[in-house]
Amino acid sequence: MRPIDADEAKRFAAECWPNPVHRLAIDALLDNCPAIDPKDLQPHGHWIEHPTGGLVCSHCDRYKPDEWRSMCCPNCGARMEDKNDG
Repeated sequence: MRPIDADEAKRFAAECWPNPVHRLAIDALLDNCPAIDPKDLQPHGHWIEHPTGGLVCSHCDRYKPDEWRSMCCPNCGARMEDKNDG
C-alpha cells in the first residue's frame, strides 16, 4: 500500500487522457478510493517490563532504561497501547 495525492493523480490523468468521458471515470474512481488514516501508518506496540528494570518495546525489541511509559517508543516511533485493550 502507498498513499497517493489524488488531486495530483487527477491532474496527471487530465494531461494523459484529455477525453472528458475518460476523465470523469478516472475522477470518480479516485474520489471513491478509501482514504488512509495517518494513524494507521504508525506502527503499534506495547511496553514489556525488563527483569533488570526499564522497559522493552514490543515492536523493535529495544531497551529503554527508565520505567516511564511514554506514549511512543523513542527508538522506532511505535505508538504504545495497553496490551490488555482490544
